[in-house]
Amino acid sequence: MVFTVVLEYRKLGNKDIPALKKLSRSLKTSPSITTLGKKWLADLDCFPFGCFSEKKQLICLVNLRKKSKNLAWIEGIHIHPDFPSDEIITDLVRFIENFAKTGGYKNIGFMTETSNQQLITLGEKLQYESIEKLCLHQTIPSEYTFEGKSFLNHKPLPLKEAIIAIRNLNENPKEEIYLDADYLPLDYELLRKINDLFFYENKGTILIEHPMTSKSKKSVSMKGILIGSKEGVVELLNGFIRRSNTIEKPVFCLCQTNLCSLAQEVGFAETDDFSQIVLFKKKIK
Repeated sequence: MVFTVVLEYRKLGNKDIPALKKLSRSLKTSPSITTLGKKWLADLDCFPFGCFSEKKQLICLVNLRKKSKNLAWIEGIHIHPDFPSDEIITDLVRFIENFAKTGGYKNIGFMTETSNQQLITLGEKLQYESIEKLCLHQTIPSEYTFEGKSFLNHKPLPLKEAIIAIRNLNENPKEEIYLDADYLPLDYELLRKINDLFFYENKGTILIEHPMTSKSKKSVSMKGILIGSKEGVVELLNGFIRRSNTIEKPVFCLCQTNLCSLAQEVGFAETDDFSQIVLFKKKIK
């Protein structure tokens, strides 16, 4: 005899907060599922979805975030450990894709790491395109020798010019950028609200530079995101390290995989927890 389990997939509302609290007790994440769920429910750009068992128990939670009028972004996938994850997550993501399509979005995407084979397989199974892979490297500016090094010491681009430059990159032009574990559209009004965000350009390569503050707000480091062609990399990274040379802690460079070898030549090394960030995207309309 074959038993069929009937699952319910739907968008969440405030009435589901008790179910979020119950799932939160099972997963013990930080921040908690309850905190995340309440935050998403209060955000007009967020659409949290859940999968419920026959007993009305919330067993899977996924958020869909509006990035722009054309792009919706899947994030925060959490599932109860007592339930088979692959099939449930796949079906819930399919349900979310239909919601996004009905809502008028042209593209949908998500971000993961190469170490998360489950989500890599999900992207391949649902025919998402791997649009970009990024590698994280680090160096300590105070240990860096500048003698004989070429570097750029010019002013950063004004934001509007930077947006145009990124859209017109000869290699891999973009309409969105990765920033602080987020994927943001190249929207002037959105980016101008981000403090201490600087764009440097050299020979068809862009360095996006901004400070990173620890959760305790007691320490500051710097991160640079490197995109574009190989030609302008060395001068950009030397300039980045020079501007960061008062920082005793490591500074980080997140770069496209085709630029990793040049970052290493400059003096950056792969981080100990090395894993590539993978961005997946799919046309749905």
